[in-house]
Amino acid sequence: MLIYTYGDASQFTAKIQAGHVTNDIADILNPEIVSQAISATHQTVREGKSVLFKHVYEAEDDEGVIESWSLKCFTFKSKAPSVEGDVDLVALSFLRDKEFVSRDAEVEYDVDQQVKNRIAELDISLVECQRLYRETLEDLDSTREELQSSNEELMAANEELQSTNEELQSVNEELYTVNSEYQQKIVELTSINNDLENLLKATRLAVIFLDKDLRIRRFTDAVKEYINVIDFDVERLLFDLTFKYDFEGLNEMIERVNTTGKTTLKNFDLVDNKRVEISITPYQLETQNNGVVISIRELLISG
Repeated sequence: MLIYTYGDASQFTAKIQAGHVTNDIADILNPEIVSQAISATHQTVREGKSVLFKHVYEAEDDEGVIESWSLKCFTFKSKAPSVEGDVDLVALSFLRDKEFVSRDAEVEYDVDQQVKNRIAELDISLVECQRLYRETLEDLDSTREELQSSNEELMAANEELQSTNEELQSVNEELYTVNSEYQQKIVELTSINNDLENLLKATRLAVIFLDKDLRIRRFTDAVKEYINVIDFDVERLLFDLTFKYDFEGLNEMIERVNTTGKTTLKNFDLVDNKRVEISITPYQLETQNNGVVISIRELLISG
């Protein structure tokens, strides 16, 4: 990158082209000296030696006389903005062949040597480019194989996902069918439960359902005529409640039916000239006892 020019270097530079401005010497110098300038710069940077390319350029002076110019390239240290300490810079100096006497460059090339040197550099660059090209091709082949393998894995995973999706869809349809059946059962059970509730209310039967631990599961309103019970007492032990009448031995009867699973029936004479029949039956689920059902029915007393 060009940093600074000294003297009139217009005859060695190309005409500025329209567009983005660049400081690259390959774009700034005349095309016929770009090759020598780049070659000299590379060698100077690589070897740290000053290089002289003789007779690199010819041009007419103001009097029409052909002048020959040589190119000298060397390094020097200088201050640079925003950088602490000295930095190494490279200078390109164009010298008239008829004026300079001292050619104190560490390496000198004539025209033929310049060509050979440039060809050697280009050969080295070509070999390096070919090596990089081969490595790039190998990397691309490896990447292509990895991508192909990944694509095959993705295709296999996609097929598995499609298969899983089909299975899930099938299961979903089955669940939908089962859910529809359950919904129908719920409707039927709700209807049966409503029928039972209305039946118990219409017959005014006093019925109380106990679980296997003799806790209250549900009861009809008519039970409140015989037992001090409210809706809040659901899931309470029956024996924690009080009876409005003296049902002697009733608790033992309930426990016995819950244990043996055998129905018991007994009549009780109450005050106010009342007689009731209490039936205690096991609450069965298939063949297992799961509590008891107590029903109380008022009997008519003749005479």
